[in-house]
Amino acid sequence: MLARGIFQFQLRRAFASKTLPYALLFSIGVMCACFMQMCLKFWGHDTSEVPSAVVAWVGNCDATETNVFSYFINYMMAPVAAAIFGDSFCADVKGGLAASGASRSSFVGYVLSGAAAAFIVAFLAVLAVLLGSQLLAFLAFPISSAPDAYQSLGHFTAQVDSLDHLSQGLFGGLRVSARLLCNLIFCIQAALWAGALSAASYAVSLLTRGGRLLAIGVPTLAFLVANVTLPQELAPYTLLTSPLASNETLSLSFVAFVLEPLAVLLLSLLAVFLVGRFGRDVLL
Repeated sequence: MLARGIFQFQLRRAFASKTLPYALLFSIGVMCACFMQMCLKFWGHDTSEVPSAVVAWVGNCDATETNVFSYFINYMMAPVAAAIFGDSFCADVKGGLAASGASRSSFVGYVLSGAAAAFIVAFLAVLAVLLGSQLLAFLAFPISSAPDAYQSLGHFTAQVDSLDHLSQGLFGGLRVSARLLCNLIFCIQAALWAGALSAASYAVSLLTRGGRLLAIGVPTLAFLVANVTLPQELAPYTLLTSPLASNETLSLSFVAFVLEPLAVLLLSLLAVFLVGRFGRDVLL
């Protein structure tokens, strides 16, 4: 279904996107701002009084109180990731590239390759930014510290990061025994959501015949609405952050944690396939 040549062509276009550097610059700026906030919180304290790098990572919003990070994940990650290549079909239609590309291969192959490229570039971009933010933490904070190293400082971090609190809920045992692994799981899951929503943007751009604002806005709005309307145990943001936050009062499902972003991705690819198979009039 995906011709190798057209897929490579779409993938090269995705990584050559003019929006990619701006998306990376914006995302890295947010991570650096949160990192500076964390450094100022513990500025002047001895290393024996500060949390380890895996705890002081900006992604641990509940513990570090880096609210900007949570706003980024909840509100900005989806549109920033989609703007890289998720809306590329809009420009393809206006520039005539879609018709030209479809004439050289099957239209289904062209649009499926575009959706796959949108997923890959968004996934890798978000993953690189989040992993980089974790590496930043290792530059300023110790690799390990005693569980009670900063309990006497009176920070909210100490209360949220107690072992009793961490051990509750989904991933509870892993948070206690392998905190870094939980951070990495979150990074991969966030990147997966970014890629899935970017693929959804590509599907919407096909359905709306090239409406760029709709292509980027509809999946973002759907993500936000799902967080508000679905039961909290199924809310995407709650499940996404479950490796980091205990949510001990909720009965979260690992199956839902895995399947929700995959379902969004597969449904997006299915929509792209159906439009590509039966809706060639989108080129008009």
